[in-house]
Amino acid sequence: MIYRADFKLKSSNINLISPTIFGNISRVLFEIFDEDEALEYIDLIIKSKTLISDMLVKGKLPNINCSDTTFQGKSEDLKTKRKEFRNWKDGQKNRYDLKFEENTRLRIRIDRQMGTAEEGYLFYEDEKRFNGEYSIYVYTEDKKVLDIFEIVFKIFEKTGIGNDLSVGLGQVEFNKFDGKIFTRDVEMEKLFIKRSKLKYSLSSSIITDDVLKDYRLLRYEISRYDGRSLNLVKPSYFLFEKGAMLEVLDFKGPYLYEYKDGERNVFIYNCVFPITIETEEGR
Repeated sequence: MIYRADFKLKSSNINLISPTIFGNISRVLFEIFDEDEALEYIDLIIKSKTLISDMLVKGKLPNINCSDTTFQGKSEDLKTKRKEFRNWKDGQKNRYDLKFEENTRLRIRIDRQMGTAEEGYLFYEDEKRFNGEYSIYVYTEDKKVLDIFEIVFKIFEKTGIGNDLSVGLGQVEFNKFDGKIFTRDVEMEKLFIKRSKLKYSLSSSIITDDVLKDYRLLRYEISRYDGRSLNLVKPSYFLFEKGAMLEVLDFKGPYLYEYKDGERNVFIYNCVFPITIETEEGR
């Protein structure tokens, strides 16, 4: 079955795509349960073929009209070229109608031992301020997963979702349905199970051998994701952005990749969330 959570988001400095939403879910699981129990819940999420969509505008499907424009970097310096790419990418934001405004805030670095600001460590940070209503869709074959997600998403309301929660980013407020955050979305289920040659993904999907083996991607846009946590730099990866057109060759649900950073186990979640959108091509 497919469930939907509707919400308002104040601001964020990350994109709430499928892998990062799962990353925040797993972070909370390890914070409120012991390691063995958290791992059991993650195992249940994967075995139940749980799919998680990107953050989408409430009531709207992703834009499936992939652009034929490509980034043309003019600088030979990699750091400058990355900045040019981000500026170009920001110019494409209206494709998904996420209705946010760019903002830059001045921040300071705190000496954790002294509890004071470190001299000479002022820096600027970009953020997005949102003013619309949004949705996250979840498909799962086990209702227990929704019980876990209800707990986790209620914690998101208290702590925030994303990075830099201590400075007020990621404040989120979920709509309630009879006291619950998630409600079943029968109309989306119909689009999920409807037989059609062509499907479109509600999630941004990391380009891996598994994805390329199980799905034939026909029309898509690719972007790069650079993940960073407090203690390590996660591996960069490339994504098929949401709205990619595809054929399902072998639906197996989500993928979970694990790698080690010293003694830490780091999990990366990945999925394709295929639904049918009526187009001339899909008939």
